[in-house]
Amino acid sequence: MTLLLDFDSCYEVDATLLDQAFDVSGAPVGVARDRVMRLLERMARIAKPRAGAYRIFEVIARLARSGWLTGPLDIVIRDFGIATEIDLRIDEGSRFSRLRTLSLAVPLDELSAWIHQNPGPLAPLGVFGPSKSSELRLRIVETAADGGNQDVHSRDTSPNQMLSLPKEAYRPKATRPEHRPTARIPVVKPLPPKPDRDDEGWE
Repeated sequence: MTLLLDFDSCYEVDATLLDQAFDVSGAPVGVARDRVMRLLERMARIAKPRAGAYRIFEVIARLARSGWLTGPLDIVIRDFGIATEIDLRIDEGSRFSRLRTLSLAVPLDELSAWIHQNPGPLAPLGVFGPSKSSELRLRIVETAADGGNQDVHSRDTSPNQMLSLPKEAYRPKATRPEHRPTARIPVVKPLPPKPDRDDEGWE
């Protein structure tokens, strides 16, 4: 399937184009991967401030759901002044393998604002770790029971419930332990050795 990438605005990337890029039917996985990478590169090349550049993260979110990745997607977004670098990596456990690095002529502040305000279209990706003014990181997050997003490595830190105990469980007054005198044990001295009678008369 030929993928036409003749659009001039990120707003033109619609559902039909995405379905064509991610279609793996009748084609090797490598072909589908190359189509998606060419789509992302085209979007990064034509991206402009306040012109729908955030749509590139909708494509990246769909990429994170793809079954042909060899591991979880890890994205590092860095600020380079008037431009932003998006580093797509695959977490292979002991190391990261770089999938592609994209450069957009869009400030990070604009992209970061959309990321924080639109967690739905970004799913299953979410902000990972503390946000910095010069860098932002995205990873797959789990959905919490209340419908919100929970970080992959987060733990339940809710406070423990306070238990009420009856008054009988407490001592009314602290008591000192019973004092007993230390028993003295008499010292047993060994007896002096008896002289050997066989040695009498020897000098």
